[in-house]
Amino acid sequence: MSSSLSSQPIPFSQDGCAGGRAILHLQGTLQAPVRPDLRQRVDTVLARGARSILLDLAQVTGLDAAGLGELVRLYTTAAAARTELRIANAGRTVRTLIDTAGLLEVLSGSWPSDASSSATA
Repeated sequence: MSSSLSSQPIPFSQDGCAGGRAILHLQGTLQAPVRPDLRQRVDTVLARGARSILLDLAQVTGLDAAGLGELVRLYTTAAAARTELRIANAGRTVRTLIDTAGLLEVLSGSWPSDASSSATA
């Protein structure tokens, strides 16, 4: 189910924190006005002790400057907590926008090799 952050909370599926790693599967759009749902979810997994957070963007269908700003804010929040935040599986359009903003290398760095292991709640 796709939804927009501007009208509804961003849906999360099969997300959780296990072994210090959290995977958040995002759906819909990251566009203005950006609601606090994603930030609150990241804060929650940080409070649970996550040391690595992966934002799975496979189901994200749109991104604008406000969404890019939110990704930077999340990255900064995670870094302040000494936690690595990365993105993965961005579609072509979303990936191109992130790359054009000069953020692709920062946000899509390597994830521990066993990331495919289940980290669900």
